[in-house]
Amino acid sequence: MTSLTATPSMTDGLSENRVLIVDDDGDFAESLADVLDSHGYRAVTAWNSHSALEQIDVFDPHVALIDLKLGMENGTDLIERMRAQRPSIVCILMTAYAALDSAVQALRNRADDYLLKPLDPQGVLSVIHDAVCRVREVSVAERRERLASVGSLAAGVAHDLNNVLTIVLNETELIEHQLPDQGQGEEIRAGLHSIRASTLRAAQITRNLLLIARGEPTSTPCKNPREVLEELAATLDRSLPPGGRLVCELQIDGDMPLAIGASQLYQVVLNLLVNARDAIRDNGTVVLRGQIAPMPTTSVKRRASSPPASDGVLIKVADNGMGIDPATMQRLFEPFFTTKAKGSGLGLATAYGLVSACGGEMFVESKLGAGTEFAVWIPCATSAEPLRPSGFVLSDKPERRRESSGPQKRSQAVLLCDDDAMILHALSRMLRDLGYDVTQARSLNEAWESWQSDSQSLDLVITDVRLGKERGTELARRVLGLRPDTRVVLMSGDLQSVDTRDPVWSKVTHLQKPFNRAALVAALNGKVKKE
Repeated sequence: MTSLTATPSMTDGLSENRVLIVDDDGDFAESLADVLDSHGYRAVTAWNSHSALEQIDVFDPHVALIDLKLGMENGTDLIERMRAQRPSIVCILMTAYAALDSAVQALRNRADDYLLKPLDPQGVLSVIHDAVCRVREVSVAERRERLASVGSLAAGVAHDLNNVLTIVLNETELIEHQLPDQGQGEEIRAGLHSIRASTLRAAQITRNLLLIARGEPTSTPCKNPREVLEELAATLDRSLPPGGRLVCELQIDGDMPLAIGASQLYQVVLNLLVNARDAIRDNGTVVLRGQIAPMPTTSVKRRASSPPASDGVLIKVADNGMGIDPATMQRLFEPFFTTKAKGSGLGLATAYGLVSACGGEMFVESKLGAGTEFAVWIPCATSAEPLRPSGFVLSDKPERRRESSGPQKRSQAVLLCDDDAMILHALSRMLRDLGYDVTQARSLNEAWESWQSDSQSLDLVITDVRLGKERGTELARRVLGLRPDTRVVLMSGDLQSVDTRDPVWSKVTHLQKPFNRAALVAALNGKVKKE
């Protein structure tokens, strides 16, 4: 497998810098291919339009060098046919006619650039380098546009869907708490556990959609990536196919805080390891490597901004499976695209979103019949402080100690505000089961009127962030302005959408929907960290 040093980043979705040379002079084409191969490119040749179009399907080139005269054919006619198959391909015409009108005509015929024969090797390399960079940038822009569209969709559905999932979780656990411990209750409890597990899976899919589009908020930097990688290696080693082998080579010593949370690093690398495991046959090998490294020189980010070469960690996951075909490579990181019989198609897209969110980059290289290598570069954290606010982590285990869950002394009064009537009903039932007195409100004005009329007896305010066209943060601001010692819990199906620059944000407890009974109790008892 070739080195990653000449490989573009995954942010552009490319595996190699592939060049197609189309020229009816076979000796010239082969000699040019040798020059390009010696400089880190992978070049193939074609001698007419028919063979060139076949190579596009098989080889999937990023750049095509096309002779203006292909025997009885015209190279400019080939450009349109190439673009019909690969709209993003960069086409460069080669001509022996050193005349301005030839160049102008070439550009008029949708050529991206032109080269004059006899070719200057350095000039060719410079033009191809610029062309590859252009392909990368276009791919980055297209990917970001697609992910932004997914993000808009996800943000729109997250709130409503997470409301529904919150209802399911809380009603499930409420029923569970009312069941007897023995007999028929156990059979019903088993079914409720299945419902809870499925609900949490649906919640994770919603979260993954948000991760893909704009990255996941993370609590604190991962302090020791080596420990995370060692745990992952041990986990994978137990799930390899018969005769499968794991090679783990970690050159990361001591604490090295990264700009990504430990759980998120775990999720990224686990996805790559599972894909590698699924790709190998019996007696196949998966390789996990980790080392301290600066931002790769081929990085689009580094080339565009030329920042100082800051340290980070480069993690590689390789397998000797069958490799990935060019058509699949083009769609590898599209949300919902998968080649697996059982899969959501969110794994790689989610990993990409997490890595991008922390300023890292991903790389991929694959060769049919030889295997695939993914690499992830994560920058070091600038501090050990929390990076962004995080939501409460759900557990699929119910809160069973009913007697210690609610208020310890008197029955506390709660103002519960949500514009969803079903959420109000479900959470009110749960809160009353925990021993709280509940006052309901479905709007900011209704909640504020209830608070003003009974502010001395209301100990706690729980409100959704989104209240129709109003914001729960405004209710929190008014309440805390009147009684600064009041406990306020803000609920949201998408904590990323909250403006954390709002001063009120640091004065409240945050609760990510959907949440279960245990998460609700933790928030009510002030055990969820305020950031």
